[in-house]
Amino acid sequence: LSGLGLFSNPAVFSIGRRFLSCDTYSYASDDMTFPPTDNPQGIADYATVLPSGDDNIAYVLTLASCPEDDTQSDLVRDSTPTGDVFYDAAAVFKQGVCSCSIENPESGATYNHTLYALVHPDAVNCDSTAGSGGRRLLGGQTQQNRITMLQDLGFWVKIFDDPLALDEIPSDTNDHLKNNVQNDAGLRDLMKLHAYRLTGHPLAVVLDFNTVMSEPMDALFDMMLSDTNKAVMYSTEATEEGVAGGGGLDGDVMIIKPDVDEYNAIKEAYKTTTYFPETGWGGSG
Repeated sequence: LSGLGLFSNPAVFSIGRRFLSCDTYSYASDDMTFPPTDNPQGIADYATVLPSGDDNIAYVLTLASCPEDDTQSDLVRDSTPTGDVFYDAAAVFKQGVCSCSIENPESGATYNHTLYALVHPDAVNCDSTAGSGGRRLLGGQTQQNRITMLQDLGFWVKIFDDPLALDEIPSDTNDHLKNNVQNDAGLRDLMKLHAYRLTGHPLAVVLDFNTVMSEPMDALFDMMLSDTNKAVMYSTEATEEGVAGGGGLDGDVMIIKPDVDEYNAIKEAYKTTTYFPETGWGGSG
């Protein structure tokens, strides 16, 4: 995986639509409409039959906010490009995944893939002129429907609200967390937890737009699937001095085993396990 500052170089987006031929839904049955359009909110209903398979890896983008939403942290608002750049960036993301899957024989990969976008209701229609990369769309439009763009690229789109509300965190057991969580990425960043609900896949890779695939991750997939005790892999980032842990979890790159019980357990931990700034969750260090 390579973390790239893609959006600092306009030349990146000159690739056009030649990347759009990759089949991202090869496990869909013959009688399945793709992308499903019967739900006006973009496939929010979990009764919808989704692609699956023992060697089908879910690759997940989360869109948690519009760039103009000043109620959210900059870490959340600045995580996606804006304007017509959004479509091109999603195409770059898709091509990176495609090139590192079994659909590219030269890659040597043995795993297939399905692309997902987990979108917050507040991040569906956005102002295309907002943000550092913002500009008017073709035809002068300023409102951008991200669902339509992502479905056009072959993403399965799921619309989810925040997994956890601030008022669900009790002050008596987690006063520090409740008073400070919004000072960082905020609870909206927990949108990524919805990837645990994609249980039709053995693994889900959670990425963001600043990360593109450069080579297959089959070795990591094999390692995780062969170890029943290994539930997640992630990269780390530096933490502030005096804060628990040698390196914080970097939620921009994670590999997880989808499991609804784990999803519920993590949410419950925010409610019942006290976070201490010096010693971490439950004083575990």
